[in-house]
Amino acid sequence: MAVYFRLATLLLISASSTSAFAEERPTLIPDNPWNVEAMNDVVPAGDVPPPVAATMPESNTSPSIARQISLSDRERKRLQELGAGVRSDLSEADFSLIEKSFSSNDIKDLQWTYLAVEKLCYSLKLNDRKEFDNTLRLVQSQLTQSYVSRLFPRALADAANANSDVGQAAGRAIGSLSQNTDLLTAKQVDQACDKAVANVRSASYERRRMGIILLGDLIRHFDVKNARENEAVDLLLAVVEDLQKSNRLKPEEWKTSLSETRCPAKRMFQEMAVRAFLDNCGHLTNVTHVTKAYALLTKGLNDQTFDLHAVSCMAALAEKCPFEERRKIAHLAIAGISDKSYWHDVGSGLRILRNYAADSLLLLAPVLTKDELRQSIAAIQSQHWSDEEKKVFENTKAALEKRLKEMQ
Repeated sequence: MAVYFRLATLLLISASSTSAFAEERPTLIPDNPWNVEAMNDVVPAGDVPPPVAATMPESNTSPSIARQISLSDRERKRLQELGAGVRSDLSEADFSLIEKSFSSNDIKDLQWTYLAVEKLCYSLKLNDRKEFDNTLRLVQSQLTQSYVSRLFPRALADAANANSDVGQAAGRAIGSLSQNTDLLTAKQVDQACDKAVANVRSASYERRRMGIILLGDLIRHFDVKNARENEAVDLLLAVVEDLQKSNRLKPEEWKTSLSETRCPAKRMFQEMAVRAFLDNCGHLTNVTHVTKAYALLTKGLNDQTFDLHAVSCMAALAEKCPFEERRKIAHLAIAGISDKSYWHDVGSGLRILRNYAADSLLLLAPVLTKDELRQSIAAIQSQHWSDEEKKVFENTKAALEKRLKEMQ
């Protein structure tokens, strides 16, 4: 409990404060105890269960996006291999197969097609894996704006497909293009944003969940001058703030509720909304959005309904915060160096040790004062850590020392 007493002391905002941030008075925000780094540590694989094979309903087919061809058994098998995970045996022919598969009259084929596009984009993360050198070379040469422009209209249309498996897979493909490449044009991002917002406003919580995930994937490419995209972020923050008014679950309680067999669709939508919020704190540039995000994170920490991943999210906001709020974030991160609560594991199967203070200070290094830099370095050097723990702070300590040297 001591860590949360310290959080409350450092972050509590009084009603009489003259800061613009004092106007934000949110209630609770639920914790979502996921590890956003985990997907970066493994080769991604498709985890959407393949639906029963069926033909595309006529209501989902338009003259401009006709589904007219059938794949051979051999082509279908290869398409499923491409959709199941990043391939080290990728070939130029696979790009032609994926493009051809967009015209399939089988829903199952369409789902695997979008998952294959998702994996092509994921492969761009694997530049440190020699077994994927050929894959990386091919994706960099074949996955071009021209290629994407031919596929995007179909993916955009299917993001609202009546078949939820196809709709989810199409959203994942667009989201992966946004997260892992710079191939989407501003117009395409705008169109995808409109589709995501339409889904979030749906009466179906399954459709809302798909929309909020896509919205979260797109935010990093939003233009602060684009009114509709700003309104989309407003919608995301409103969903999170609305959830605060009803949720009283602590982090582990929230996590347990999500694992229940009969977890309601509404709660899964809420989980994805908060995940999208946390994952994108560093991409918010609108002052109003930054103010709201800081307030949500602060309240969640003070009420112990957010885990300490929120500290890293606050650090991602710090550069855009007023000095006093940035100072509070810095002090919180520095205090975390000696706090055992900040250690956590990420990864699926393979244990990877991380520390929220290390992550936060790495983000904060460019905006810390000389005194804060010295305090951070001294605190790191004073710890009696294992070799594994010291390694976690290596990059952070180097960044802090480099920044201090620049400021001398």
